[in-house]
Amino acid sequence: MVLSFPAISNEERDTKNDTLKNSISLQDLKVLQGKTDTILHAYLLREVQKQFDIRRH
Repeated sequence: MVLSFPAISNEERDTKNDTLKNSISLQDLKVLQGKTDTILHAYLLREVQKQFDIRRH
């Protein structure tokens, strides 16, 4: 059995290489998620603190 693959033009190959270069690595995603979680955590803490301050007055 012989498998044949269509020829890929240079332009198509360059596009695929650019896509790989521009893709986000899993490590980058984990770092980004960590930063997002930290920001969200700080925001929620501040919102909860505001609610307590409102109730105290």
